Amino acid sequence: MPPEVKAYIYPHLESEVRGALAQVKNLLSQGTPANEIVLVARDDTLYGPTVLDVAYEYKLPVRALYGVPLNATRLGAWVQLLLEVIQEKFPFESTARLLRHPLCSAISAPVWQEARKQHPSDLLAWQNLGVNLSLLDSPHEDSRANWVERIQDVLNKFNLRQGAGRWAREIVAYYEFQEVLVDLSKPEEEVISLGEFAADVIGSLALITVPAQPGRGGVELHTPLSLFGAKFQHVFVLGTVEGILPVPVQDDPVLDFFERKLLRQQGFEFEDAAQAARREVISFYALLQTPTLSLTFSYPQMVGKEVTLPSPYLSRLKLEVVQPLPLPIASLEEARQIYLRRETLPDDDVLPQAVHAWNVEKRR
Repeated sequence: MPPEVKAYIYPHLESEVRGALAQVKNLLSQGTPANEIVLVARDDTLYGPTVLDVAYEYKLPVRALYGVPLNATRLGAWVQLLLEVIQEKFPFESTARLLRHPLCSAISAPVWQEARKQHPSDLLAWQNLGVNLSLLDSPHEDSRANWVERIQDVLNKFNLRQGAGRWAREIVAYYEFQEVLVDLSKPEEEVISLGEFAADVIGSLALITVPAQPGRGGVELHTPLSLFGAKFQHVFVLGTVEGILPVPVQDDPVLDFFERKLLRQQGFEFEDAAQAARREVISFYALLQTPTLSLTFSYPQMVGKEVTLPSPYLSRLKLEVVQPLPLPIASLEEARQIYLRRETLPDDDVLPQAVHAWNVEKRR
């Protein structure tokens, strides 16, 4: 155990994440290296999106390596939109979203203004506006190799690689999608319909994952098990609530514990229920050996609409759970919320409009 161990309670999950990241930012400002601080969440997929959103607001370098399906990335969303546009024969709404997507922005402002007036809803109408979508006009059936070649041509036409390069996750997703296309091109001579090919692509987008926030350096978000044997100066453990830390032992939907028991009797090495429970306990007590200077536990009183209870681990450690100490404002957005209720305003381009909107809401 490190010399300093604390436990904090917060009203809800976002406030917990903000409190932890404000402490992280304070440590970084005092000179602590980012690679000596780590965030830990047993359910990193629950905490990851909020951690990344708040870190972006706080301008903190945070890395999260839990898997996100391709269909949850910008690249995946664009590919699904592309298939929808082709299958539905270029309706206005979905075609406009495709052309104005952040990854490509393939329609100029004057053309977009004209499109809003005319609402083109088929290939010819878009062509009359000067938007060349002939590459998207596909036959009903073709070979797998030709379908993949068509998709590659479309990606090149809309400069998807260049657009994806602005985000680390999206460029990784782009190259993962290239691997998906290689697999979908086989057997090359097999002739399938557009609907069958689209179903294969959409199914692959749901199965293949990429890291949520890839890259190097910065403060990383991990699970307790992935930190086994590691050392950090400061460790922040999020979500120390009953039902998350430890996670309940449950049957695997593919291979339940009864089937595992039968297979173990045949000599196969599968984890049983008792071993799964012991793994959770061992990973937690290994986590206690990870920090060298400070260990901070925290949990929210509410997760969504559910009231939580503190993790039984906190009582075993005999920790007193307290309200967090006030910390410096960690972002410009938080500062604006405070100044919004004051008579004097700093020199800021956003605040006058925010104050006007705030006053309108108060008069409702």
